[in-house]
Order: sequence, then structure tokens, then C-alpha cells
Amino acid sequence: MAQFNVDSEVIAAKSAQARSYVASITADVNGMTASLHDLQSSWTGSASANFQGVLDQWHATQRQVEASITQINEALTRAG
Repeated sequence: MAQFNVDSEVIAAKSAQARSYVASITADVNGMTASLHDLQSSWTGSASANFQGVLDQWHATQRQVEASITQINEALTRAG
């Protein structure tokens, strides 16, 4: 069986730092999403449909980011 050594203080410190980044990323993503929704009302006609497509892509990307953040948080919880 393989053995390994870890520095639990380093893991705890880096986990806290990563959680801080996660909180910042989450806040930025939420802010961008709100801004995009506010902007949506300024488009009309075919531009509105095109912008809706962009919003749909953004929502798909946002869901991927949220899933990754959840996985990171779960890994940090297990490690720390």
C-alpha cells in the first residue's frame, strides 16, 4: 500500500484561499448574469433573438462553472 505525507496546515490554508476565489468567482458570475438580463430588454427584432442565443450559451457555461465549483468545494471539504 502506498504511503504519503501531507502538511495539513498547507492544505487548510490553500483550501481557505481557494474558497475565497470560489466566492469571488460566484459573485462575479452572478453579477454578469444580472447585467446580461438587464441588457436583454434593450434588444428588439432579430437582434433580440440573436442575443437570446448568446444568453442561452452563457447559461450553459454558467451551469458548467457552478458544477465545477461544487466539485471543488466537495474536494476541499474532503481534504480539509
